[in-house]
Amino acid sequence: MILKLTGLVILSYLLGSFPSAYVAGKIRSGIDIRRHGTGNVGATNVLLVVGPLFAVLVYIIDLLKGLIPVLLARSIIGTDLSMGLAGLVAILGHDFSIFLLFSGGKGVATTTGVIFGLNPAIAWIVILAWVIFVVITDNFILSSLLSMLYVPILMVSFKFSNVYTIFGVLYFLAGLFTHREDIVRIMNGQGNKALPAVRKYFGR
Repeated sequence: MILKLTGLVILSYLLGSFPSAYVAGKIRSGIDIRRHGTGNVGATNVLLVVGPLFAVLVYIIDLLKGLIPVLLARSIIGTDLSMGLAGLVAILGHDFSIFLLFSGGKGVATTTGVIFGLNPAIAWIVILAWVIFVVITDNFILSSLLSMLYVPILMVSFKFSNVYTIFGVLYFLAGLFTHREDIVRIMNGQGNKALPAVRKYFGR
């Protein structure tokens, strides 16, 4: 069991570490995505800098980086602890990628993939909440944080195990940490507007 769990943790971290947004910036525009837009290595910054097609591709890949480790944990070990841990390590891999010298993205899409692996119903609720928050707040970052806060709340509401709920809190805290500078900017009224960033690709 220990050997399986150790192997799972290593594999989950490596899968999470794949820098899809960085690769997309290099392939599409020959740029280091970290030096453009918000500087974040994630799908939202790819949307702002590269374009919607690559943003969708990056989002899907980042989501799979969270989903696949959880599904592997379910298949190989099958315990709540293994699945929750695999998800957490994948998120940390995205946030602190070994391929980017332990820097990375904010973990929103990867966290969503993890939640899909744990419970698809909760994942769809979180995505719907994110869309609603974007319309209300016109801010991608604030919407992401608010929707991620729903994860542990929904786990309690759905009467998940205490292990899942603890990991749900850890997922949210990881997102809170990676967004700490964005939170300061939002509090100072400096957050980027979401809808204008989308309209520039799809017209008025």
